[in-house]
Amino acid sequence: EKACDIIAQFKGSAQFVGVFEDATLDLINELAAKLTLDLVQCHGTEPPEYYSRIRVPVIKAYVLHIASHDNTWSDSPQCKQQQHELFEFVEQFKRSVKYFLFDRPKKFSQEEWLPYAVEALKEANAFLPEYLFAGGLNERNVGKVIEELRPFGVDVASGVEQSPGVKDHAKIALFCETVRRAQSVGRR
Repeated sequence: EKACDIIAQFKGSAQFVGVFEDATLDLINELAAKLTLDLVQCHGTEPPEYYSRIRVPVIKAYVLHIASHDNTWSDSPQCKQQQHELFEFVEQFKRSVKYFLFDRPKKFSQEEWLPYAVEALKEANAFLPEYLFAGGLNERNVGKVIEELRPFGVDVASGVEQSPGVKDHAKIALFCETVRRAQSVGRR
């Protein structure tokens, strides 16, 4: 009921996304209808045909297992393997989802993951459908990520928190302003 009240208050001025992991189709479709969700974001391991049965557009999350301390990452066999796996994933799901969301594995810090993820996606950008980028973003790094990758969108959570689970309104405002500035440079 609380979610319905929040959505009703802001409907028309924001899009609402439900986030699910390994949920049943019935649950996702029921909540999407009840809450009038615009999209659902799925982090599960279901097959592509599962997503085509969801009644609202789907954002499919993919964890980019990319990290290195090697400055020659983009030329390495590991990078090429990760790019190959990414292409296979996109090919497998592109007909049943609207967007992809590329995210950071929890085991890597933002510092050891972000530069290599950006590099791998930059090399793959010409072949990727519209996607969202997530993983360690904050007001200090989101502008550079947008300028280098030109993703369809970005996803932020802990990067705008003052403590775990508590959002910082000043950080949110600064993050949004940084996004607007970076987007004004142009889209991919």
